[in-house]
Amino acid sequence: MRQRSRAGRGSASHGGRAPDAVESYYADAVRPRRPGDRPLKMKSVPDDFIVREEAQIELSGSGPYGLYLLEKADWTTVDVLRHIASRAGVPYARFSYGGKKDRRARTYQHVTVQSKRDLSTEGERYRFTLLGRVSRRMGPDLIAGNRFAVTLRALEDGEGERMRRNASQVRSWGFVNYFDDQRFGSLDPGRGFFAERILKGHWRGALELYLGAARRPRPPHELR
Repeated sequence: MRQRSRAGRGSASHGGRAPDAVESYYADAVRPRRPGDRPLKMKSVPDDFIVREEAQIELSGSGPYGLYLLEKADWTTVDVLRHIASRAGVPYARFSYGGKKDRRARTYQHVTVQSKRDLSTEGERYRFTLLGRVSRRMGPDLIAGNRFAVTLRALEDGEGERMRRNASQVRSWGFVNYFDDQRFGSLDPGRGFFAERILKGHWRGALELYLGAARRPRPPHELR
């Protein structure tokens, strides 16, 4: 089954207690699979998970940056851009993007390169295409959203219909927007997440985690 959605649409606000229909929907949507159920298969092949980035960036006809569309599969964003930079003989530091996209997927995203050359190229499981010239670098602030096309395999009987029913509820009421370490920052062993301290109002602790090194302090005798 394929389900298309757009990132960045969190749960809707209803100004009070959610309707019973919404509460029953959430209870049904998060039902764990029962023992003995076949495991869902996700990302069996890159085309099972397609991500298309939407960017708010206007072509200027001129400018110091080339705007490119990067299509890739089975590459991380960093690895494929380093590969392209090396082949073109352009420093990787001149490449800018708004966010890293999944490796085990087919993804489309916008990249700027500070170079007057046309660096359009393609290779094994990637294509890099010049769209035009722009006056600024690509960055996270220019991303309007991401559209997903997801294929799930090995569904149990009835699960496809239940997912279609739940999808209509999502369109009406929204869905809780869960986040993990991708949004909250890296985990510091022994001290936890930087963003957790922000949410709890522990400002000093958050700064210490953000600015401090994520490693054990060296014993005094080693500093002599």
